[in-house]
Amino acid sequence: MLGSVFRIKSVEFDHNKQFWISHLELCSDNDHDLNKIYCYIKQNISDKTDLITLAYLLFEMGEYDNAEKFIKQMLNEVSYYDCSPKTIVECYNCLGQIAEQKRDLKQASDYYEKAMAIKIQSLPPSHPTIARSYGQIGSICLRNDNNQLAYDYFTKALNIFMNSTQNADYDLDIAECYNSIGNVYNNEEKYDLALINYEKSLRIKKNVLPIDHY
Repeated sequence: MLGSVFRIKSVEFDHNKQFWISHLELCSDNDHDLNKIYCYIKQNISDKTDLITLAYLLFEMGEYDNAEKFIKQMLNEVSYYDCSPKTIVECYNCLGQIAEQKRDLKQASDYYEKAMAIKIQSLPPSHPTIARSYGQIGSICLRNDNNQLAYDYFTKALNIFMNSTQNADYDLDIAECYNSIGNVYNNEEKYDLALINYEKSLRIKKNVLPIDHY
């Protein structure tokens, strides 16, 4: 069955035996709606299968409630699953993304801030992963039309990435920051400044991504 793709039909936790039970359905090669998921599996999932991996897979499939159950189960039993700080951060990030998909922006921001607090405790302040938290929280601020705060977070992230990269012209994190800053200016109807930042983002993406990238 190596290389086969399965559709998750249902997931449940056996509290007596303390393990998860997944009911799977084998998919055919012609199951085109799973092509995106198959590409995700090949590119992003490691050989080690864990609840975080399964939760992200469920998230990609739009199974937000089941993904949320996996993550909260891990957070409720941190010692049982031997969760490292990095794993807990991943849990909060995943919950934040789920909350965003459910349009619960307040909850999403709370989860991202919890993840960032753990990073700040364990990493130097200029670490790129902290910058990614700034970007996540900034995106929530932007969606709430808090343009100034969003701008502050995006520029913090940009400064960290600029100081940590070896080549800013080939760094997609920097491209994303420019794009986000452009969105702030677009919100404020400062279209000339928005265009400048969008063009900076586009130049980097052209350097890195294939020409047919969507």
